[in-house]
Amino acid sequence: MFRPSSTSVKSNKSNKSSMSGRSFVSRARQSFMRSHGDRGADVKTLRGKTGADFEGEARVTRGNRSAFCSCFGEKGGEPNKQRYVLVKGTNLFIFAKETSPAPKYAVDIPHKKIVLREKVGHSQIVTIETGLGDVEYKVKFDLRANEHVAKNFALALKEEAAVGETNEIKEKLGHRSAFKASKSIMYADTVAAQKRKNQPDAPLTMGEAMINVPTMPDFVY
Repeated sequence: MFRPSSTSVKSNKSNKSSMSGRSFVSRARQSFMRSHGDRGADVKTLRGKTGADFEGEARVTRGNRSAFCSCFGEKGGEPNKQRYVLVKGTNLFIFAKETSPAPKYAVDIPHKKIVLREKVGHSQIVTIETGLGDVEYKVKFDLRANEHVAKNFALALKEEAAVGETNEIKEKLGHRSAFKASKSIMYADTVAAQKRKNQPDAPLTMGEAMINVPTMPDFVY
């Protein structure tokens, strides 16, 4: 009686696992596309088999919001609410909560300046800034459960920013084959490409707010 070798058994298991992984990603992609991005990209799906680079709860604020700007009827922007953040590859995903069927929006990490601010009481903020130092997002963490959570988040963003920028250089030099992303990262990139369009509007700067202040009419005496 023929008995398959251990090598062939392992190979069959590997092939089945690979096919299962492809079908899972394929189903998720179809669900995401059919729902126009409303489902098919939950936290578990974006983790994939290799897991996320970082995930946890935080308060996310769009831009460097201030009380001054809000006085002039600033609209849009990301309200200072508790969110669930997940870093996968060169993408930062912002979920309303951990059980959401898809992220609210995504932020591209490469070419961003990541700054870990000083601790204030039991909280710490990480800012995501442009190369010129303009704050695009503030991500505030509660340190009571884990005092290193903000630091870990900042490190994950810095590492992925460096990876993304290096890959861009390799691609420009024609070395695209030098790096091969996993299927879960490729799917995360697909989701991020659509969800980046859903980012909240940046708040008004102080100068823009002043422009919108109504001027007093001139009087002729």
